[in-house]
Amino acid sequence: MFKTMTTASLAALALAAAMPHDAFAGPDYQAYKRCLANCIRTTPRWSWARAACGADCVADYLDSKISFDARVLPDSSAYVSVHGIDALDWRTPDPRLVVLRINRTPLNLPIEMITLHLMNDNAPPEIGGMIVGQVPGGGQRNGTFALNLPPFPTEGVSTLVAEIRYADVDDVDDVISIAVIGMGTDLPCPADFNGDGFLDFFDLDAFVSCFDGGDCPDGRTADYNADGFVDFFDLDAYVTDFEAGC
Repeated sequence: MFKTMTTASLAALALAAAMPHDAFAGPDYQAYKRCLANCIRTTPRWSWARAACGADCVADYLDSKISFDARVLPDSSAYVSVHGIDALDWRTPDPRLVVLRINRTPLNLPIEMITLHLMNDNAPPEIGGMIVGQVPGGGQRNGTFALNLPPFPTEGVSTLVAEIRYADVDDVDDVISIAVIGMGTDLPCPADFNGDGFLDFFDLDAFVSCFDGGDCPDGRTADYNADGFVDFFDLDAYVTDFEAGC
């Protein structure tokens, strides 16, 4: 049963960009705000990436409060990383494999059940999203868990949330989340600096002009690697992406 207590943390992961600031407290909140601002600043046009930013930053914030270490592995079907932002590219209704790695649980608690919830506008966090898969934890305290999912259509931007339930504990849940790119959503190309939908010399020229202190395209800055500085590392990162293509 999807419990009320976990809905708040799941909602935070799925809707972090719109989450009220007073939902957080403590010194780590400033780190959360910096994480979110820094991530979103480099992805102004990517609706799915903004969702991923929120999920990752809130997960980092929550993980700073508890001893929990887990993630979705790149072995998962259609796992992609675009400009350092991870997601699952589920734009085709194929069977899917989701692979989770749990390295550590709070207080070394045994895992009872892992449930996957898909959350979006049609299946919001308030109702627990849509359950798409489950796997027993078998009392393990760490390990790799693979969930095979049947084909089903996914549209727009969603968040896949794995709820970790522990044995003999009624009020402790942890979550792992990752953004899902559904049908009707384009996979962005970071090196398309002028945002015209093509990767060509005009993008390279636009970045160099921006880097040299000239005008930058709307929503873009010369701080390409988002480290807070404009320096050679930004130029190197952009040229690397440009040469890699899209």
